[in-house]
Amino acid sequence: MLNTLLHFLGYTFMAIFPITNPIGMSPIFLSLTKDHPRQERRNMAKRVAINSFFVYWVALLLGSWILSFFSLSIPIVKIAGGIVIFFAAFNMLNSKPKISNKEQKETLFETRDITFFPLTMPITTGAGSLAIAMSIGADIITSGKLSLMTITKLCGASLGIAVLALTIFVCYYFADWIFTKLGKLGTQVVTQLAAFILLAISVEIVWEGIKTLIVMS
Repeated sequence: MLNTLLHFLGYTFMAIFPITNPIGMSPIFLSLTKDHPRQERRNMAKRVAINSFFVYWVALLLGSWILSFFSLSIPIVKIAGGIVIFFAAFNMLNSKPKISNKEQKETLFETRDITFFPLTMPITTGAGSLAIAMSIGADIITSGKLSLMTITKLCGASLGIAVLALTIFVCYYFADWIFTKLGKLGTQVVTQLAAFILLAISVEIVWEGIKTLIVMS
């Protein structure tokens, strides 16, 4: 049971972390919150991390129900999600995620509290990472019955999301320090490395979906 718990903790974290990319997104967080006092910016980092945890957790738990409601099979979602993630990773490898100064000003003008929109969604928890969380949840909850093994897997995946939320908090909390230490080049290197890992994960997700379809046919 412990091995299963740790496996799903690590798998969930490593599957969602590259596309969430909190290190690469920390300069964006810093640029959107630069007009706030340092302590307020750090409080916002905590709220974004908490919001991200619940967004991912809901996607994890309700993923199976959502797929069942739309009559979608897990292999199909894996293939579709893997393709989406592949192109997201490909774009990350070829460009740096950024928000224009005009978009930043418009966002700050529209709402004073930006911790949920756009900092949590879509900057931190985007469509690709949510697709992964839903896919993992749907893969765990394959039936309506909750066995001990299923609960263990869900607990492991939930802990993986909690570790990810903690990572988001640390990266955003120390965004000014990280950006100063890494610099633009260092931040880009980390982003490119995360994108490559994500690219490999997307290929694995698609392949797993294809293999399952072949077995089912």
